[in-house]
Amino acid sequence: MTKSNRITTESVPAPQTKGEAELLLSQIGNLQREVTVNATKQADEIATVKERFNKRNEEIADVITSCFKRLYVWAEANKIRLLKGKGKSVRISSGTISWRKTPPKVNVRNTEKVIEQIKAKGLDHLLRPIVEINKEAVLANPDDIAGISGISITSKEQFAVKPLETNVEKVEVVEKI
Repeated sequence: MTKSNRITTESVPAPQTKGEAELLLSQIGNLQREVTVNATKQADEIATVKERFNKRNEEIADVITSCFKRLYVWAEANKIRLLKGKGKSVRISSGTISWRKTPPKVNVRNTEKVIEQIKAKGLDHLLRPIVEINKEAVLANPDDIAGISGISITSKEQFAVKPLETNVEKVEVVEKI
C-alpha cells in the first residue's frame, strides 16, 4: 500500500492569528534547515564509507581483471581440447568456462545518409514511420479531443510554503473533500 502525501481538508488545529501563522511558517523553516544539516552530515558520512569501500573494490576489480585475462589466454590455447563437439562451454572443478556469441544487432553511423540510400533503392520496408500523440498540440487545442475516449487533460492544485532564508519549498497536492 502506498502512502499518499496529499493534503486533505480535515479537522486540524489551525492558527487563529497572523502571528500564529508566522510562527508556524518559521517553525517549518527551522525544521527544514535542520533536515538540510542532517542530510549534509549524512552525505559526508556516506561519502567517507563509500570512498573506503570503493578503493578496496577497485583493487579487487584489478585482480579479477588480471585473473580473467590469464584464464582467457589459457582457455583459448586449450579451446579445442576443452570443447567437445559443438559444445560452447566446459565445466571444471571451480566453475564453467564459456564462449558465447551475442545476438546480431544493427549499427548505423549516419542515419540520414543511410535512410537516403534505402529510399533510393526502393527498400521502404526497411523504414518505419513513427506516429505519436503530440501532447503540446492537444494542450493548445483542448476542444479537438472532445469525444475521444482514453485521453484527457488534467491539472492539480498545489499548496506551497517557502520559509524565509531557505531554498526549500514545501509543496503538496491538494485533494479537497
